Amino acid sequence: MKPFLAVQALGRGNPTNGKIDIVGSSFRLWSSNHFITAQHCVRNIEPSQLKIMNPLSDTHHFNCLAINRHAKADIAVLEVQGTIPEQLEKFKLSNKEASYGANIHCFGIMINLLETGAPARVIGGIIQRDFTYKDGTYQSAALELSVPIPKGMSGGPAFFAHRDDIAIGVAIASIKSEVVVSEFEEYENDKLKEKERISEITRYGVILNLWEVKSWLEEVIPKKD
Repeated sequence: MKPFLAVQALGRGNPTNGKIDIVGSSFRLWSSNHFITAQHCVRNIEPSQLKIMNPLSDTHHFNCLAINRHAKADIAVLEVQGTIPEQLEKFKLSNKEASYGANIHCFGIMINLLETGAPARVIGGIIQRDFTYKDGTYQSAALELSVPIPKGMSGGPAFFAHRDDIAIGVAIASIKSEVVVSEFEEYENDKLKEKERISEITRYGVILNLWEVKSWLEEVIPKKD
């Protein structure tokens, strides 16, 4: 898998300055004109505002025709118009659920791509557990990764480290886990005078589990080209 040919930046037209703002990452499975992303990346955005950035051209990007949003989970499928260059690669959907301890990589385009020239990032970790991730808006069957998902990588694929063409999920968030290391309380005349608490914060990544939305994907994405 060639990262920049398999993962595309998702852009939103900025009516104020005429530029394109990067709002997330996207990738494909079996259909050339259907791109997967995190639903929160396209929240409150109309299809006409979205473009899939073409890494082979600075000007000829792909226009979005429709957004298929999952009813609950943080995933969306974007339908785009035009002919997609054959050089752009697709992932295969894993035919089984990823097991605990599996070595997983994520790749995504950074939201400050155009300003900094730091185009993307790859991270790696292991799957620690499966759980239902609720963020107040979406409810997603998810996998917990041992490393956090950097801001801006949402919508990018999660794939096996040893098979980088096999996708198992979509990067959607990071969560915090707090462990209290020590506490100290001092009282004076039975009233609390001073309180100290030292905590250790660990952050983990959240990957939407594609296996759990496989039936929905097969409904909204046309059969293989």
